[in-house]
Amino acid sequence: MMTLAINDQRLAKPGSQNAALRDYDSVRRAIAFISENWRAQPTIEAMADAAGVTPDELHHLFRRWASLTPKAFMQALTLDHAKSLLRDSASVLDAALDSGLSGPGRLNDPSSPMRRCRRANGRTAARD
Repeated sequence: MMTLAINDQRLAKPGSQNAALRDYDSVRRAIAFISENWRAQPTIEAMADAAGVTPDELHHLFRRWASLTPKAFMQALTLDHAKSLLRDSASVLDAALDSGLSGPGRLNDPSSPMRRCRRANGRTAARD
């Protein structure tokens, strides 16, 4: 049997209202931290520290309570900001840098939120 490094009692099903409130509060703190710091593209360790849990706990709690990972939430904020700047006629370089990315090449990185969004909408980098 595989042993988890996280407190699987807390993550399985919230048994008590106190456990559920603690979990909710951890996710709330993580969302607040990510919302305030997404431009710096913080690590999962920094997010977990702000939430007062381990990185593994944060990942699982966030998925359970928000239906996405902390990284996916941060990428959604990044993408939303970049799209807004591009709609307002910002250059690709300015949109990338102002969105906390290291440069416009990150917009075409296969793991970038912009690339996934274009792929999901049936658009390729060559057609953009």
